[in-house]
Amino acid sequence: MPKVVDHEVYRVELLERAVGAFAEHGYASLSMKQLADRLGISHGLFYHYFESKERLFLQMTEQLAGRLMQEMLAGTAGCATPAERLERMLDHVERRDAEVRQLLLLVQDYARLMGNRSEGNGLELIVRTIKEQLRESLGLSQPQAQFLFTYSLGVMQGRTIDPEGTSYAEHRRILHRLMTRTLISTLDDEPIQIVIGAPAP
Repeated sequence: MPKVVDHEVYRVELLERAVGAFAEHGYASLSMKQLADRLGISHGLFYHYFESKERLFLQMTEQLAGRLMQEMLAGTAGCATPAERLERMLDHVERRDAEVRQLLLLVQDYARLMGNRSEGNGLELIVRTIKEQLRESLGLSQPQAQFLFTYSLGVMQGRTIDPEGTSYAEHRRILHRLMTRTLISTLDDEPIQIVIGAPAP
C-alpha cells in the first residue's frame, strides 16, 4: 500500500531541517545542492515544495519567529497588567537566548545580501507581524511597539557581539524604567507617552 504523505507536515519538517543548514553555511554560501542534500531530498522534490532558496528561507524564518512569538505570548496568560506581560516576555527571550540570537544572525546575513530585493518584502512582513503582536499584547501605539522592538533587537545584537558584556538583567531594569515611566518623543511632531505599569522601585 503506498505511503500517504501529509504534504504540509512534511513541508514543516523540511523547514525545521533547513535551520541547521543555514546556520552552518549562512544564506549566501549555502548552495542549492548543499541545501537539498541537508534536507535529504532531490532537486525536483525541493522545487515541488519551495519555489526558491529565498522562499524556503523566508518560510523558515516566519515559522521560527512565529513559534517564538506564540510561546512568548502563551506565557503571558493570566497576567493582570501589561507590565507583567512584558516581564514574562523578557523571561522567555532570556530563556531562549541562543535560539533568538541564531535567528537574528541568519536574518542579518540574508538582509545584507538581499537588501530591498527580497521577494515581496517577505522579511518586512514578518517583522511587521511581530511588532503588531507586541502592540496588541501590551496595548502600545505603533511608535511604542517600534521602540520596544528596536531596543530589544539592539540588546540581542549586543549579546551576539559581546555576550559577557551585555547583561540581560541590566537591560531589563533599563527597559522596565523606560516602559513604566513617561517617555516623551517628538516623532511625527506629537508627544508620545509610554506608560504601561507602575514605576520600578
